Amino acid sequence: MSNFSLDTQYGINDQLKIDIDLSNNNPTTGQTVDLVVKFGNDEEVIYNQTGVGTTPNIIILHTVTSLNKSYPVVKLEFSNTSAGAYGWGTRIRIFKKVEEVFFQPQTGRKATITFNNDINRWTSRYSFLPEFMATHEQGIMTFLNGHLYIHDDSLNKNYFYGIVYPTYVSYVENEFPSQTKVFLTHSVEGKGKPSYATFECADDYQMFTDLVNDDYVKREAVHYSEIMGDTNDPNVAENAVYGDKLRNGTKLRGQYVKVGVTFRENDLEVKHSNIGFIASKGHGT
Repeated sequence: MSNFSLDTQYGINDQLKIDIDLSNNNPTTGQTVDLVVKFGNDEEVIYNQTGVGTTPNIIILHTVTSLNKSYPVVKLEFSNTSAGAYGWGTRIRIFKKVEEVFFQPQTGRKATITFNNDINRWTSRYSFLPEFMATHEQGIMTFLNGHLYIHDDSLNKNYFYGIVYPTYVSYVENEFPSQTKVFLTHSVEGKGKPSYATFECADDYQMFTDLVNDDYVKREAVHYSEIMGDTNDPNVAENAVYGDKLRNGTKLRGQYVKVGVTFRENDLEVKHSNIGFIASKGHGT
């Protein structure tokens, strides 16, 4: 039995991905083991499987509950090994979902979108769902559950009905539109660096990669990061973990790249979001 204590505090409804590697240093070919994984102070069973073999990545998705508590313990219970005492090397990694970046309204699901009469087009989507909306002086006001809310408060940005939401900006980088490019770097000029960023190309097939807050470094007042490899690269081993794909995947390339950038700062000021690229060398005939 092995226990892992998580030093990071988790809140109720935080979504976790637990990746367990049982392929390291297996002493006996064909050995199997029964594995039960328990999570939190209440020892909630989140995985229970008999006859587990040499498996490089057992993926467990779990949403934290109030009974799990803030600093949960992950307990792995091994039993009934087919070749005597359990002697495998075991690696465990735990990921926390950072942001939900892309939102696709589903049938029957409500969404708040805005229309600009001056340019005669839909211009934005918002993270709040009011019962009624109207203009108020130079801004807007909404009603929810019979309560009145005044929006456009410069001191409480992205604060709707008691919840603080992230700022999300999506755009297409399409400089020199006829030229095929290899996308290398992302930089942000402004007060804060992104908490999460995504990059997607879809010329021939979908290429995708992402960056998190710690990937960015500040250089001469600019938050800068190298763009990682394609996580959909078919040339990377099929059972490779996500981090291996980021490191070893092909650099994103195409005539354009869709960029999605998420920020958490309430006093956010961003001047530019820039993509560094080189021209693709093309193909021989």
